[in-house]
Amino acid sequence: MSYEFYQQMIKRRYKRLRWLTLFILFLICFVEVATETNLLPVHLLAMETGYQLGFMIGFQLAIGIKLVKMQRFLRDEQRLYAAYCKENDERRKMIEEKSNVMTFRLLLILLVGCTMVAGYIDKKTFFILLILLFVILFAEIAIKKYFSYKY
Repeated sequence: MSYEFYQQMIKRRYKRLRWLTLFILFLICFVEVATETNLLPVHLLAMETGYQLGFMIGFQLAIGIKLVKMQRFLRDEQRLYAAYCKENDERRKMIEEKSNVMTFRLLLILLVGCTMVAGYIDKKTFFILLILLFVILFAEIAIKKYFSYKY
């Protein structure tokens, strides 16, 4: 990827994140207005709405930090070049790929363990986790097949 293409890509990401920020702010305002004016049924204003609101606020903060970083990249040519070098570093890509594979395997083992424990506690949770396990395994097999045919 060329440096100019990377610069244009950062500009596009910056614009998309700004639009996403506006959309999330709209959702936060909607939930607040709906809560205050009782537009939503009472059962929807329980803990789930609070969790979703907290998640949206946290996501908004993370996007805000990313936007500030991107704005600094776009203003300072040296920072942009440093970010370009960091993103195209082969060693970093290999480390990230290996750690992602190990993390996925660890989470899969933990999911199997949780599924076994849930079998003793609650059958509904057991079947939900079992279905989730099969979906994840199916997705992994499909992705491996796709890349084996592609490369």
